[in-house]
Amino acid sequence: MRISHPDAYVITAAPTVAGALQILDGTARRPGVHTQAMLVEPTRFFTDQAAMGISVEWLGDPPQRALPRPDLAPPRAPDERTPR
Repeated sequence: MRISHPDAYVITAAPTVAGALQILDGTARRPGVHTQAMLVEPTRFFTDQAAMGISVEWLGDPPQRALPRPDLAPPRAPDERTPR
């Protein structure tokens, strides 16, 4: 993938705005602390940036939604049925 824009401020602001749009409409609203890359829907993220004037070139297949990593899942609460 290659993204570009002649104005460095736009190339800095567009990803922030694209992520914020998904948070505001509920697409990227989940409990917990997440990095932007693990929270947003990637195809829409870059499509929204393209709509803001960013040149987005796919050099391969568009990204697929990242699967959650089990090793990063928060610890589960103890099951009430489990004897202590």
